[in-house]
Amino acid sequence: MSELKVNKISPATGTAFTLGDSGDTFTVPSGATIVNSGTATGFGVARNTVSGCWIDFNGTGTVAIRDSYNVSSLTDDATGTYTVNFDADCGDANYATIANCTYSSGTNNHHISLGNAASGYGVAAVAADSCKLYVVYDGSAPQDVTRVAALFYGDFS
Repeated sequence: MSELKVNKISPATGTAFTLGDSGDTFTVPSGATIVNSGTATGFGVARNTVSGCWIDFNGTGTVAIRDSYNVSSLTDDATGTYTVNFDADCGDANYATIANCTYSSGTNNHHISLGNAASGYGVAAVAADSCKLYVVYDGSAPQDVTRVAALFYGDFS
């Protein structure tokens, strides 16, 4: 095996260079550190190990997205009912959803469901391109809340 020791690698022309060929594997030894002082692209992350989509939004008054990733829009369907529309769809409707909510005052006896309080889980609430979230107060009545945050894990493209 050959060893090459240099302090800096610069492209001969332009601002980019290619390191290796397609299919090559580069190993970083244990204990070594890679420092990125610019923008790195093309580094893959193992599939389904990070959230494919997430959102944080205001669920009262004029419903508004505070911040999000892979969300094209948010629909205020009714009191305590919101549809998160994905920018890049999931491969199917078999993704995991984790969500929480906060009410601005009084008790925080709220939970989020993928189905309404009357009929329970609804298959129609979960689709490859969207997910309907129902915020329920004290196990019965839908209610708008100050903050809703949700993460979606699945086969997002």
